[in-house]
Amino acid sequence: MALTRLPVSRDVDTDLAADPARRGDTTGCGDNFAGGILASLASQMSAGKALDLTEAVGWGVASGGFACFYMGGVYRERRPGEKREKIAEYKRLYDIQLSEADGT
Repeated sequence: MALTRLPVSRDVDTDLAADPARRGDTTGCGDNFAGGILASLASQMSAGKALDLTEAVGWGVASGGFACFYMGGVYRERRPGEKREKIAEYKRLYDIQLSEADGT
């Protein structure tokens, strides 16, 4: 893989700045980042895909960034899949951010 720049999520930063009341803390951000990467790699492997580290890090960035919106590093879902849906939106926006930076 070529050297690649993978910044923090612009949309997480924007949402936190727009509504400071949504800010939690950074507890668990690193753990959520690592968990996003590992979940993506496991999903890719179980689907028989070649590993895409940029894709995996994108899920890590979205998951780690999302952890800034709540206290304590553990998001308490009201229903199964709720957290993943929220993270998926930040992942989609992060993909756009990377494509804009890449010029594609």
